[in-house]
Amino acid sequence: MPLPQALESRIQALKETLTSERACGEVFFSVAALGDNETDVAALDARARELGFNILGERWRPLSRAEAEALLGRMLHLDLAYDSECMEPERARELAARFCDLFGPEGRFFSNAEATAHSGSGWGWNPLTGATFDIGVGACGAGLVGLVGVMDED
Repeated sequence: MPLPQALESRIQALKETLTSERACGEVFFSVAALGDNETDVAALDARARELGFNILGERWRPLSRAEAEALLGRMLHLDLAYDSECMEPERARELAARFCDLFGPEGRFFSNAEATAHSGSGWGWNPLTGATFDIGVGACGAGLVGLVGVMDED
């Protein structure tokens, strides 16, 4: 089902901003209508498949909205390999909130990351891509399903 034009424009503008403003690695982004009777996991796996990524099934880890915003903000701000700055932290937090806002107050959030914060020993995750590092945040709500994240190399 096609999305309303105003919403489609808002989504496209966010995608263009995310992919152009993060100064390192590669940003991936997909938002579409959530299918009738489609489970969150099936919907997220469909977005991953659309992007040519691995299917995670039950390995998607549920997050609170606060955890999703913090994780996405951190991924946009710092490179996954070396913690090099890729975007100003305030801008990264703003864009993370804009992504999460798409899914409404009842949005449900997920990630392939095993933790929402980088530990001194690095990230743990279920790989979505063939990149050396990738972390994604998935979301379902307000009739939408989305997947956004970053791929970085060392």
